[in-house]
Amino acid sequence: LISDAVHMLFDCGALVLGLYGSLMSTWRPNSVYTYGYGRYEVLCGFANGVLLLIIASFVFLESLFRLFEPPDIVSDRLLTVSVCGLLVNMIGVVVFSDVGHAHGGAPCPMHKPK
Repeated sequence: LISDAVHMLFDCGALVLGLYGSLMSTWRPNSVYTYGYGRYEVLCGFANGVLLLIIASFVFLESLFRLFEPPDIVSDRLLTVSVCGLLVNMIGVVVFSDVGHAHGGAPCPMHKPK
């Protein structure tokens, strides 16, 4: 449960960082940032990528340790929490299934009109 909570913390943190970068990229240029704030979106994406690599390294190392010394798993609440997580993800898929994406006004090459 603790590892799932930490996983959710990092997921939510990455989403907040991405949303903040997207929000800042819409701010108008001023006397300090004459080019605007568009580069903050790129920097937030880079920070997300670096954090993802760091986390993936820790997960890989932990998996190697567990491969050679498997821990005992008490699965009393594990199935309940896993099913709840699956339900939340399925609700998210249904809720966000109609959200489109944009390509700067250009049509998406992957979704050709019929």
